[in-house]
Amino acid sequence: MRTSEAIQTHWCLVCVAYSILHLVCLPPPPTKRQGKPPTKPIKTIGQVCKQQGQALIEKLILFAHDCLQQGETAANVFSKLFAKQNKEVVV
Repeated sequence: MRTSEAIQTHWCLVCVAYSILHLVCLPPPPTKRQGKPPTKPIKTIGQVCKQQGQALIEKLILFAHDCLQQGETAANVFSKLFAKQNKEVVV
């Protein structure tokens, strides 16, 4: 992030991530029987971040478990998990 364009892109992504987290915090839309919807969020952004972090770790553990069950070595699983991706991002 050494250019102003990179900084602007970073802040745009931060704002999008925050907006998505905020949307997850909001209560679901009311049904016809529920009446007036609640006005306050049902979760905090911290709770949603923690929940998403736990889901990510769960998927990581399950991925490693599946690889090991298929006969891959632990070293090969670690190399898959920590390999850098050489995909160029076009912005």
